[in-house]
Amino acid sequence: MTTARIILKEVLVDDCGKTLSEKIISDKKVITPTDISNFGYTHSEQLKIMGNFQQSFLDAQAKLLDEPPKQCPRCSAKVWKHDQRESDFQHVFSSHKVKLQGWRCSSNDCTWSYRPSIKKLLSGKTHIDLVKLK
Repeated sequence: MTTARIILKEVLVDDCGKTLSEKIISDKKVITPTDISNFGYTHSEQLKIMGNFQQSFLDAQAKLLDEPPKQCPRCSAKVWKHDQRESDFQHVFSSHKVKLQGWRCSSNDCTWSYRPSIKKLLSGKTHIDLVKLK
């Protein structure tokens, strides 16, 4: 008998269909079940798969939140990237760390900097579905 595998792959494409990135989320050999416990994915495997897809989606959405300020709000100088920080986000089945770009003024005379977080940008860090369950 031929051995089969189930490969779950995440593919990020742009509006034109061009592949931007690919990542294998799960690669599992299909086996003959010997009892009910190895029939299908386990609960922990399901949560891991869902969590990995969720993380990828959050990472893609976070890039859309990363619009740099046009100029320093204090002195109108250019702004520069200034370290990325991880921001916490909780969903029903998983918790995540999302990287967001920080910004700072390019002028040596100005101390302005901005470090966004999911809480600052979206008025909270816990998804509404999880809030409803609590």
